[in-house]
Amino acid sequence: METTSIANLYAPNEGLTADFNPKWIRQLDAVVLLFITTIGVIGNTMVGLSFFLSNQLRTKTNILVVNLATADFFTCTTLPIVAWSLLVESDEEANAVYAPCAIVLVLTQSFIGCSIITLALIALNRWMLISRRRELYDKVCQYRVILGALVISWLLPLIVTITPILAGVGVIGYDKWSHNCALLADHPYSYLYKVILLSSLMPAPMTIIMFCYWSIFKHVKSHNMKIQQSTTEASRTISDTLTGFRYVIVNY
Repeated sequence: METTSIANLYAPNEGLTADFNPKWIRQLDAVVLLFITTIGVIGNTMVGLSFFLSNQLRTKTNILVVNLATADFFTCTTLPIVAWSLLVESDEEANAVYAPCAIVLVLTQSFIGCSIITLALIALNRWMLISRRRELYDKVCQYRVILGALVISWLLPLIVTITPILAGVGVIGYDKWSHNCALLADHPYSYLYKVILLSSLMPAPMTIIMFCYWSIFKHVKSHNMKIQQSTTEASRTISDTLTGFRYVIVNY
C-alpha cells in the first residue's frame, strides 16, 4: 500500500460531469443543515452555560454531558461548509471547496466519534452510580479518571479518522457525483476506510451503551418489585391487625 502525505486528504475532481442529486434537493438540504447549525449552536451553548453558572449542576456525570455538548457544538459549526458544498455549481467553485471539505470531514468524523464515546462514558457512569455500591463509584469515577477518559474521547476518533488517509487508505474532499463533502467513492480503498472507521468507533461504545442501560433497567425493575412486595406485605399486616382488632371489639 502506498504511503502518502497530507495531500491525500483531498483530490480535486476533473469536472462536474454528473448530477446525482437534483439542485432543489441540495438547496433544501443546505437550508436544513443551516437550521440544524443554528439550533445546535444555541442549544449546546446553553448546556455549557448552565453547567458553569450553576453550582448544583457541576457533578461528575454532567462533566461528561458538557463534553458531549461541546463535541456536538463543534459538529454543528462544520455544517455550513457542507451546506456550501451542496450549492456548488461550477468547476471553479468545486476547486475552491475541495480543501475545506477535506478538513471539515476530518473534524466532523472526529467530533461525531467523540460524541459516541462520550455517550458510552455517560452510560458507564450512570450504571456504576445506580447499580454499584457508592464506595466503588467514588473510587473509580474520580476526577482524574474522568479527565483521562475525556482526553481519549477526543484523541482516539481523530487518530482513527486521519491515520488511514495519511497511509493512502481513501481520499476525502468534494464528491462531484453527490455534490457534497464526502469520501471519494472512486478511490480503490474507500470501502476499507469506511470499515476501519466504523469498526473502530462504533461496536465497543454501542455495546457498552446497550449493556449499561439494560443493566440499569433490570436493576430498577428489580428494586421496584421489592418495594411493591414490601408494600403488599405491610398492607396485609395492617389489614390482619385491623381485622383482629375488630374481632376483639365485637366479641369482648
